[in-house]
Amino acid sequence: MIDETALTVLLTADQIRDRVRELAAEINTSYPTGRDPHLVTVLKGGFIFLADLVRALDRPVTIDFVSVASYGTGTRSSGVVTLATDVETGRVNDFETT
Repeated sequence: MIDETALTVLLTADQIRDRVRELAAEINTSYPTGRDPHLVTVLKGGFIFLADLVRALDRPVTIDFVSVASYGTGTRSSGVVTLATDVETGRVNDFETT
């Protein structure tokens, strides 16, 4: 269990919401007209942010996910990030990236 009294708030919920809207506005104006952005996020930590970003966009998008691991069977990161699930195909890979 996390001791919430020991946590320090770095950004408020309003600040995060405003920045997500700013990012969406940048994507809306800078991404080529007629092309749908393909957004990729890392599971599991990034999916809520991506959902908020998609809702703030005013254009169609496609979404994909990657899954990475650095813990293996331990409780501490090995420092080596393994790409467990790649984009689009959803296939499992057997290679590591550092």
